[in-house]
Amino acid sequence: MLYLSDTNLFYNYLISYSIFFKYDLHYSLIEGRDFTKIDFFRKILQHFFNKKNTKKQIQESLRELRAYLNPSKKTSINIKFNFNHHHFKINNKSLKELEFYFLEFFVAYEFLVLIEQRNEKINNILVEFNNSLAHILFALENNNNFLMKININKAKSHLYRGTLDCYKEILLANPSIIKKNYNLYLKIRAKEALNMGKSEDIKKILVEKYKLLIQK
Repeated sequence: MLYLSDTNLFYNYLISYSIFFKYDLHYSLIEGRDFTKIDFFRKILQHFFNKKNTKKQIQESLRELRAYLNPSKKTSINIKFNFNHHHFKINNKSLKELEFYFLEFFVAYEFLVLIEQRNEKINNILVEFNNSLAHILFALENNNNFLMKININKAKSHLYRGTLDCYKEILLANPSIIKKNYNLYLKIRAKEALNMGKSEDIKKILVEKYKLLIQK
């Protein structure tokens, strides 16, 4: 299980995402957002978190990802990304925090797609995933440590929001979960309201509490 610690692999993943980012910026308001491609990016990054996958298998997944992007579709959006893997700027602490939020997002997303088939609900969740990748992209692009930190924090916030939204959609679709665990549900909702904008530790606790509620 490599997570994001292999920065060369994560760098190659982000290079592919930077290509898609420019396509998306160009075409999303003309043709609509390509959620199929966004979901493919999710699936490939999820491979990083699968204990069974070797480095070689992830490298093969990254080759599939690059091939999956449509090279014939040109964009005239003039954005050049200058980051490189020799100067991967995200520190280990930030990588570990991103790993936590990505992993929790993937778990919640898998729960959601088991019970939710409406595309608009799934797509709203994928928007949060897409936004998180965009912020990571600009965190690496930025030479200003303050702005880099802001973008990393925004990436985590999008993943946190996407994770909680997954669990809330599950609860909306399954009111019996709330009925069976009503007191726990009320405690979680109160804790969420009282701790808006507070520490990372509180956010992580809330993610775990919602997951526990769903699994009960």
